[in-house]
Amino acid sequence: MAARDVSAEILAYLARRQAAGYEECSPYSITAGVRVPRPTVNRHLASLVESGALRRLHGGPATRYALAPRAQGAASSAVCGEAAAECASL
Repeated sequence: MAARDVSAEILAYLARRQAAGYEECSPYSITAGVRVPRPTVNRHLASLVESGALRRLHGGPATRYALAPRAQGAASSAVCGEAAAECASL
């Protein structure tokens, strides 16, 4: 069984949400979207923020995450690579 790339799944999820018109996502919605435990999502979110792929907005219980401008193109490409037909309609 291949290991999951949770960070890539988070970026792809945020790219899909952004394509649907949602610029920011809560950790709760990300957890539900990628279907991994919340502590795992939190660890990957912290790593993605530190690497510059994501922006952390607000703080505390109102924390939201958004793709960093430089990550938007890469994440969109990853989503299109997974589902080219779906992205053709974006």
